Amino acid sequence: IRKGTSCKLLLKTNTLDEVHDTFFVYAQAVMKTANNNRAKGITDPSYDRTIKACENIMDLTLAGHKRQTRACRLPLVCAAVPL
Repeated sequence: IRKGTSCKLLLKTNTLDEVHDTFFVYAQAVMKTANNNRAKGITDPSYDRTIKACENIMDLTLAGHKRQTRACRLPLVCAAVPL
């Protein structure tokens, strides 16, 4: 993990939903990279295991990811409503 990434992890994971959101987003990124590499013709012997692990992580963290996404959007919605 790079320095900037570790700082983001420390600053953005204060609640369980934030941790779930972080794991969900990283699993999505890994899955996207693996799929893009496969589409380019790059062979990875651990592709199936990687995709399965990402799917498992995303299944386990989906509810927290959704709650965190909603929580982040709420202040924007409230700020857009004129008083």
